[in-house]
Formats: sequence, C-alpha cells, structure tokens
Amino acid sequence: MTITESLVASAILMTMATQASQVFGNSMQAIGKSRLRDGINTSIQRDIEKIRETVSQWSINTTGTDGQLSYDPPQSDCEDSILATTLLSDQNSLLPASQALNLSNISTPLQGLQIIRTIETLPGNENLVLINYSTTGHSKIKTQASTILSIPAQGWCK
Repeated sequence: MTITESLVASAILMTMATQASQVFGNSMQAIGKSRLRDGINTSIQRDIEKIRETVSQWSINTTGTDGQLSYDPPQSDCEDSILATTLLSDQNSLLPASQALNLSNISTPLQGLQIIRTIETLPGNENLVLINYSTTGHSKIKTQASTILSIPAQGWCK
C-alpha cells in the first residue's frame, strides 16, 4: 500500500467515523425529544381526565338515596342549550378559561417549554366543552391538541 492509498483510506475512515458520530448524536437528540413529547402527552391526558371528572361532577344530584347516579341541571339552561356556558361560568367548577399546564411531572428538562390550555364552549353548540392545548411560540417542540367533552347532566334535561 502506497502513502497515497493510505491517505485516501484514512480520509475515508475519518469521514465514516464523523458521519457515524453525527448519526449517533442525531438519534440521541431524537430520543430526548421523544421522551419530552411522551411527558407532554401524559400531562395533557392527565389534565383532560381532571377536567372530565369536574365536568362529570357538575350538577350531580346528591340527594338520591337509591344509589343511582343522577343529575339535576338548571332547567332554563337545558331549554336554552347553554349547559357548557353555565358550567364554565360556575365559580365552583374551577375551570379557568386559560391556564398554563403543570409540567412538573416531566423528567426530561423542559428548556423553557410551556403549554397553554384554553377551555371554551364549542362554537355553535353551547352544550359542549372545547379544550385546546398548544405550546407557546418560542418552544422547540410544537404541540397542538384538542378535545370536546359532553356534559353528562345534559342527559337529565327535560
């Protein structure tokens, strides 16, 4: 093997080693982002379940003695089809229109990540609750999620 062949072989080897380390670095970065996304999604799902519990407890009938779950929604709100509006304006429901999501349970460093939750009625149907989650503008990871909840008390409207 001549010196020229040796130099070419070592240049090829260095290029391959550099590319391999870049692939390794990129895969480690992807794993970190994946863990962060998993933590974000877990936090969002946990928050949705808390809201779902609050919605399911609203206008529950606590005077029943037969062990059956029933609701007693305001009849005027049933007639006007504004149960979600009433629920969201009820101070006892503790559902603020906009709030930063608690991400303290995520083990991956957040790097300034913040998710804002908004709760409102579904446009065109004030019996449904619309929940939106989105990251703030400067976040490295973009997240957009939404869900619609129906109010169980609506089933007891007359």
